[in-house]
Amino acid sequence: GSHPGKRSSTLLGAASSDCRSMGFFRVFLKTVKILFIVFLLFAAYTVFRPVTLPQCFVKYLCDKYTPQNYVAKCAKMRYCLLDGIVVDEVKLFDSSRKELLKPMYSMRDFSYNPITRHIKVHSPKFLRLADSYYSSLCVERDRDINLNLPLIKKHSFELIAPEILGLSPGTVSGAFEITDTKVLLSDITITWIRAGEEVALKGNVEVDMTANTLQGRVEGRSAVEYIRPFLVALDVPVAVEYMDMFSDIPEPVPVSCSWQVNLNNADMKILIHLSSKLGAYRGVPIDKVKGEMQIEGWTRGTNFIFKTRIGPLTAVDPKGRKLEGALVFSGSRYEPTRIDVNAKSDFKLEDVANFTEVLADGVLDRVTCSSSPQLEFAGIIATSLSDKAANNARGRCMIPDGAFFGVPFNSAAFDFSAFNTKVFQKPTFRL
Repeated sequence: GSHPGKRSSTLLGAASSDCRSMGFFRVFLKTVKILFIVFLLFAAYTVFRPVTLPQCFVKYLCDKYTPQNYVAKCAKMRYCLLDGIVVDEVKLFDSSRKELLKPMYSMRDFSYNPITRHIKVHSPKFLRLADSYYSSLCVERDRDINLNLPLIKKHSFELIAPEILGLSPGTVSGAFEITDTKVLLSDITITWIRAGEEVALKGNVEVDMTANTLQGRVEGRSAVEYIRPFLVALDVPVAVEYMDMFSDIPEPVPVSCSWQVNLNNADMKILIHLSSKLGAYRGVPIDKVKGEMQIEGWTRGTNFIFKTRIGPLTAVDPKGRKLEGALVFSGSRYEPTRIDVNAKSDFKLEDVANFTEVLADGVLDRVTCSSSPQLEFAGIIATSLSDKAANNARGRCMIPDGAFFGVPFNSAAFDFSAFNTKVFQKPTFRL
């Protein structure tokens, strides 16, 4: 048989065990509640007050995600629910550059809000391309660029007061995303403030990681003083020289620009379209101009080759007279810069002489005319005295009526040519 107290003693033991379990459960619930309250207090604190992350953790992130041959530095990193992650005083150094102590890229601060997917950068600076781009000892490069970028969904971004290759707008905004094969920057808006008026360019940029190309397009309104520093940073002196010949431009002009860069060998092409009112070119008044400028640069072997084409171009003076034509500046490390000219004009005679450097040396000083002449001109003109041996150009200036050394004529034609260092002319008059 069974012991009479066995059942009751078993029940008492079970009750005691249940009590201990309930007590442990109550303690666990209280602990979870306290931790939850602490978490809420911490979250409430981080809404308004950022928490600074340990510097050793920041250094670990910089070292882990910085590409080889580059060094990243930042003063501190902090987190706040309102602002997200904020990184202060970011600097990126390129160990291949001559000036190792000057950062290749820097910014005052960088913030990322994972909730809104928005990135904001204050004062980003990228002033120069790689040293090899500017070196006369350039060497052709032909290798694939393996970026291995992570997949990133569409985020918005805003750059405040950037300085990027000479461009210094007030703000740059847009969106970006990274797919399996492309980096896409869309809805880009570049804004300057000029005399209280907003001047903006809008466009898109695409990096194709399969074809290893970078291409983009912007259009809107801009001014010479905004674009000129960009051409200086790209080291295109010929284009800058002729851009400086435009003066008295009253307001920002409509412009569109597209570009393409081969990331394998750094071949570059830039195309700029203009259609606007202008002030003057080399002192000659111009009412409006329509045309394009194309800039190309590439390296083959150790030879850097460039070509800048201005035109087809149509300019109209205040009286409705036209100048049509094109200028092509080309050269390389081993060859002198030369100008290929193809022009036709019915501007005033003195204005024609100012436009064409060949006729600006006194060839037509003794000719006066009452009607606009017509100019046809084509050939090669060197841009410096030391390279005049490359000259090979011909043209004709036809004058309806006028006088030569005070002797009147009904019509005249000046056939001229520039060959080597001399200018030849053959006048024909009809009295």
